[in-house]
Amino acid sequence: MTSGISYESYDLRILAALEERHFWFRSRRRIVIDALKRWFPSMRDYLEIGSGTGYVARGIAEALPECRVVESDPLSGGAGLRIDALNIPFAGAFDVVGAYDVLEHIADDRGALGQFRQACRPGGGVLLTVPQHAWLWSPADTYAHHHRRYGRQDLLAMLRDAGFEILGCTSFHSLNLPLFFLRSRFLRVTGRRPEASIPAAPVNWLLEQGMELDRLLIRAGCSLPWGGSLLVAARRGD
Repeated sequence: MTSGISYESYDLRILAALEERHFWFRSRRRIVIDALKRWFPSMRDYLEIGSGTGYVARGIAEALPECRVVESDPLSGGAGLRIDALNIPFAGAFDVVGAYDVLEHIADDRGALGQFRQACRPGGGVLLTVPQHAWLWSPADTYAHHHRRYGRQDLLAMLRDAGFEILGCTSFHSLNLPLFFLRSRFLRVTGRRPEASIPAAPVNWLLEQGMELDRLLIRAGCSLPWGGSLLVAARRGD
């Protein structure tokens, strides 16, 4: 464990075995790329915090070849530079700092947001995804080493307190939310240990189509009011 960031090297090995085929990781990467194109169309220098295996960063580099993509992770087995989110060694260096399902792993999330702001150029910003809704908390969150799930207004207030102006905010993993809710209730009632695995192929495909519909709605300008996850784009205020 590194500086309050609650995941370990073995978690990266689990991710490496899942990401290329798992509906969640595939769909979230497309949603993130769309969001970067929408809210940061002039981005040229990008820093990703908590890149893990580098799966999202590789997709961004392929989709935006004109952009310099810098990967980082606090673990020695992670992709790119070894950087602690609470001690980022850059100031005013990047157009965008991205962190995707990372903030919930950091005990001092407010301190991390301050570091993200420091790393941004004036006029630059951040793109974040986090798990949403405290009422969805289940053993799956404990298994994933989460400190918390976020409420929309709480996260937006934290960003404003850290010196950011909100550009856009939407839920996602929305059309699949009833199934996600039932799974969280089942795990809570039974106490069953969740497993990190890829669903059966037909189920994996159907869940990916649900997230693809989310993506198309967001791309059309909708801000989805509920969902298992939350995406926020914000600009550094001067």
